[in-house]
Amino acid sequence: MKIRHLLLCLGGALFVGATAAHALTPTELQALLDRGEGVTIVDVRSATLFQKGTVPGAINVPAALIPHKQLPPLGRVVVCDDGRGPDIATAAAAALNRKPGILAEVLAGGFAAWETMRGVSTK
Repeated sequence: MKIRHLLLCLGGALFVGATAAHALTPTELQALLDRGEGVTIVDVRSATLFQKGTVPGAINVPAALIPHKQLPPLGRVVVCDDGRGPDIATAAAAALNRKPGILAEVLAGGFAAWETMRGVSTK
């Protein structure tokens, strides 16, 4: 088993003991959505990028706010970052997994992979 980072830094917030979250491909996420399975997509990019386009139905909670944000028990969550730089989705998913009633996974490749593989967005 591969151990990711014991310490991850994200937007000035320190996550101790963060581990890698399970990753879903865009195709797997689309299959969940097509089956009507209850999944909340959390886009952790900036509000500006979110407004330019996102996975349909996603909510925007910028990554730096995740550790401080009080969220309801969302159940299954898929975290989406931009997929082009540092992997902030993994750290955000680890922070979400410490909140009650949330089981967070990561969208592999982020929004860039979603657009490339699925093509459907709010653009």
